[in-house]
Amino acid sequence: MKILVLGGTQFVGRHFVQTALEQGHECTLFHRGQTNPGLFPDAEEIHGDRMVDIEELSGTWDIAVDTCGYFPRAVQISAEHLRDRVDRYLFVSTVAVYRDFSKRGLDESAYVKTLEDPDVEEVNDSTYGPLKTECEGVVKGVFGKDSLIVRPGIIAGPYDPTDRFTYWVHRIGAGGEVLAPSRPSESVQLIDARDLAQWLVASIENKECGTYNAAGPEMTFEATLEACRRATGSDATITWVPGSFLRELEMIDSQSQLPLWNPGSGGRTAGYFAVDSSRAQAKGLRYRPLQETARATWNWIEEHLEDHDWQAGLDLLEEQEILTLWHEGKG
Repeated sequence: MKILVLGGTQFVGRHFVQTALEQGHECTLFHRGQTNPGLFPDAEEIHGDRMVDIEELSGTWDIAVDTCGYFPRAVQISAEHLRDRVDRYLFVSTVAVYRDFSKRGLDESAYVKTLEDPDVEEVNDSTYGPLKTECEGVVKGVFGKDSLIVRPGIIAGPYDPTDRFTYWVHRIGAGGEVLAPSRPSESVQLIDARDLAQWLVASIENKECGTYNAAGPEMTFEATLEACRRATGSDATITWVPGSFLRELEMIDSQSQLPLWNPGSGGRTAGYFAVDSSRAQAKGLRYRPLQETARATWNWIEEHLEDHDWQAGLDLLEEQEILTLWHEGKG
């Protein structure tokens, strides 16, 4: 199968291309050449900006796989140019498109967010979901029944640029007393990027279309950190600090400092880590044990620790300060 990948050299795209090549597919990568150029010598690479250079793509493919569409205007340009050059279009979206996370078990029929300002082209916490909603709409508008929309939850594994899971693997692996937010029983959903990639390739091979959630299996925060401990062989001890205490301290100014913490787990975001992916599972989506994901992440981050630019997690001094205040307050 001939596959055109928009992106393809970072995280999800990287794992997708690796899987597709291993399974004998022919891949053409169209990207700006800023991240890992030349990563796949067995794939054709065309460098360009999708906003201005998309017309350089003059070939034909069985499907286009869009792993880096964030703005509807850019996706519109890409989709319209490719309409007569590809048979189908796969767009990687996100569960963040959903409007109401106060309910658990959201499936693909749940209401999605809309963009208040149609001209906004800035990605932040409030625009990310709505922008992806608009991108989905563009793909469906151009390709109709020949579109495949996939909405992953939080993705984990090697090469993750967000560090949301990587922080916990590294922190647990370092040992000592580790601050964990809220309660051990809080829900977490993670999908290994390699499991997602394998399912995407299989879905392409099976000519699947439509919309699918692709969140990971629901498990407790405690089980998530225990998987990290087993994977790293760590002797770390976990100290669970209530969210109410953390909020009162006003030392945590960003959720990224304690990734995977869901501060609204008892209310408006109760369902964020409880998304229903049974439709994708019925089409073959499978999950490896989280310990395997943690071990692969640990091996990767330990290799690249010296030059890693952390995007999430607490500074060790901040963590120690909060733990000291918590222990003093309890005493």
